Amino acid sequence: MTANGKVDRAALAGLPLAAPHTSGTPARELTPLQQAVAAAWARALDREVTDPDADFLALGGHSLLALGIVDDLREDLGVELSLAAFFAAPTVAGQAELVERELAAAFGPDETEAGR
Repeated sequence: MTANGKVDRAALAGLPLAAPHTSGTPARELTPLQQAVAAAWARALDREVTDPDADFLALGGHSLLALGIVDDLREDLGVELSLAAFFAAPTVAGQAELVERELAAAFGPDETEAGR
């Protein structure tokens, strides 16, 4: 922390990155929607995001970056996420679920299900 109580980003930059998985369990693969969310995060955070349980704030995200990601998701996938929704689901998997719900609401049930 700096003298004024803010995060000392220069000090953080010198720290080694934690291993993505230390529990010994293999990483889960990203679904296509999770890949789209992770790609938007990666562009904003300027780092690779490969874990569906990755937390936006823990990776150094903040509200200004979140605004850019929300905009990217709107342009890339055609979904409208509020910042409140973004921060209520701060993981790649959580945001992918929000995107999936928004897409389902926009396009309705799958045609194969409608024919049943």
